[in-house]
Amino acid sequence: MKKIAIITWIFHNYGTVLQAFALNYYINSIKECQCKLINYDLNKTHLDLTKKWSLKIICNKIFKRTHLLLLKSICNYYQLKYSSDINRKEKGFISFLQNIPQTQYMHKKELPNLNNEFDYFICGSDQIWNPAFFDQSYFLNFVKKDKVKIAYAPSIGGKNIPSQLQDQYHLNLQHFNYISTREESNIKILEKISKKKVFPVIDPTLLIDHSEWNNIIKDLNSSSITNKENYIFCYFLSNNNWYNKVISSLNPQKKYIIYSVGTSAPYSYKVKNATIIHPTPIEFIAYINHAKYIITDSFHGTIFAINFNKNFIALKRNNDTDKNSENQRFYSLLQKLNLLDYFLGKNEQYDINKIKAIDYNLINLKLNLLREQSINFLNQSLKDSKHE
Repeated sequence: MKKIAIITWIFHNYGTVLQAFALNYYINSIKECQCKLINYDLNKTHLDLTKKWSLKIICNKIFKRTHLLLLKSICNYYQLKYSSDINRKEKGFISFLQNIPQTQYMHKKELPNLNNEFDYFICGSDQIWNPAFFDQSYFLNFVKKDKVKIAYAPSIGGKNIPSQLQDQYHLNLQHFNYISTREESNIKILEKISKKKVFPVIDPTLLIDHSEWNNIIKDLNSSSITNKENYIFCYFLSNNNWYNKVISSLNPQKKYIIYSVGTSAPYSYKVKNATIIHPTPIEFIAYINHAKYIITDSFHGTIFAINFNKNFIALKRNNDTDKNSENQRFYSLLQKLNLLDYFLGKNEQYDINKIKAIDYNLINLKLNLLREQSINFLNQSLKDSKHE
C-alpha cells in the first residue's frame, strides 16, 4: 500500500476546500493508494522579501487599511443580518472537511514527523505557490530526500515571481521528483527558475466528472438543492457594480429567480433582485448542478459550471493589464476548451444568445483529454521506482 500525504490550503472558501477534497478523493480511488490531507494551516505571517519601504508605500498602506476597515464594517453588517445562515454554512464547511481523511493538526515544527508515516508527498493545488503567501512548507521542505515529492497543479497566482524570492523558489524546487502546474503561463516561469520540466495539468476538481460529483453529493447525504425552478446562480468574490448589467441582459424579462452567494465581497449582497444564500460546500455544488445559468468571477465557480455543462459567463474581476491580475488562470483553461467568448471584462461586447446555448459536445472531448493527461501525470508520479 502506497501511503501518500497532501499539503494544500484548507481554509473556508468553496474552491479551496473542494480542490482539497477532490485530489484526496481521486488518489484514494487509485488501487493500492492510501492518502491523507496534512492538517496544516496557512502561515499568514509569511516571509515577505518583496517590499521596499518608502513614504509613498506607507501612505498607500494607511489608505488601504482605512479602505479595508470600511469594507470590514460593511461585511460585519451583512454578517449580522445573515448570522444564522452564515453559522449554518460554517458548520457545513467543518462537516465537509471531516469527510477528508487527514492527519492530526500539525504545527510547522511537527511536519518532519510525517516522514515516519508517508513515502509520497504531494503539494497542491490552489495558489499555494503565490509569492504573497510564501511558505516553504508548501514546497515540501520538511520531506526527506528518500521520499517522492510531487507538485500537483499549484499556482503562483499572478504573472511572475519577484526577483527577491527567485533564489528561494529555485532552492525549494530542486528536490521535487515531479512538478506540474495549473496555468500554462506558470510553466515557463517555473521551468526557468527550477531548470526542471514542468507539466500542465487540470485543477483537481476536474479530475472528478460531473456524474461522480453527483454521486458524492448523494453519498454525503446532503440536503441537496432539488428544486427544478429555473434560476441564475451568481457567485462573486469582488465588488464590481457593472456585473448587474450582465445579469440583467441574461434576465431581461425577470423570468428567472436569481440566487447570489453571500461572500466577503459586499457586492455579493447587492445583486439586484437576488435572493442571498449561504450554501454549504455540497449545497454549492448542488446549486450549480441545478442552475439554468451561472454568472461568476470565481475560477472554481467557472470550473464547476464547465464540469456540469452549464451555460455560464465568467467575469473579469480586474483588467488583464493590472499588476495583480489573476485572469491568466481563466485564460489558461478557457483557451484550451475554446470558451474564451464566455470570459468577459467591463464594456466588452458579447452575444447573449450564444451564451444561452453552449454546445458541450466538443468541449467535453477536449476536457476528457486534459483529464486523461493529468491522470497519467499522477499515475506516473506515483509509480516512482523509489517505492515500488
